[in-house]
Amino acid sequence: MGSKFLVNKSKESYYEKSFVCYIKSNSEIVVPGTDEENSVTYIPAEDDEEFTVKIKFRGLDNAENNSILSETLSLEGDEFKIDVARFSDSRMRAVLKEWNLVDDSDELLLINNKNLNGLNPIISNKIMSVIIDTLGFGIST
Repeated sequence: MGSKFLVNKSKESYYEKSFVCYIKSNSEIVVPGTDEENSVTYIPAEDDEEFTVKIKFRGLDNAENNSILSETLSLEGDEFKIDVARFSDSRMRAVLKEWNLVDDSDELLLINNKNLNGLNPIISNKIMSVIIDTLGFGIST
């Protein structure tokens, strides 16, 4: 029995998002809007390669969200602190189901620990940002 109050984990309820990045001739990756230098706009050079990163991910249910929170929260004195990097990374690993990232031979990269660990930080940070912008933090204050 379904309910609008329960998380639907079927493929039909996945979120599909995309963002553009540019790969410069020196292999540096630029994602417009992710740093102060490129916050408003990025004008690509003639030899920059444009690539649209496409991701598909699902929502978290309450148990999964609580598990990630408990792994990334710590008590310091009388205050709770969250390890934002671990929190974002754990959420990305839990929900990311598809992407269009490829290797040097244009073969699709699998979503696995090796490839997630090896992601360019600019790309992984943007993926995590898109996921959090869509799903929220799952924390009430």
